[in-house]
Amino acid sequence: MEQKFNSSGSITVYQPFFDSFVFVLINENEITSEKKIPDMINMVNWKSKPTIIDQEEINTTRMMTNKFNILTY
Repeated sequence: MEQKFNSSGSITVYQPFFDSFVFVLINENEITSEKKIPDMINMVNWKSKPTIIDQEEINTTRMMTNKFNILTY
C-alpha cells in the first residue's frame, strides 16, 4: 500500500507484495489444467512437485504486511 498525492488530495494505491506471482488454491488433480493457462510460464516447484504454502504461512504474511507498511512499496 502506498499513499500518492495529487492536486485533489491523497489516494491509497495497492500493489502486489509478490510481484509477478499468482497464488491459487487448487487440489492436485487441477494442476494439469492450471499449467494450460495462457501466459503462465511456470509453477514454483520443490523437489519436482508444486510448492505448497500452508495456511499458517499465508496468515503470517498477511499479518506482517498489514502491520508493517514498510514491507510494502
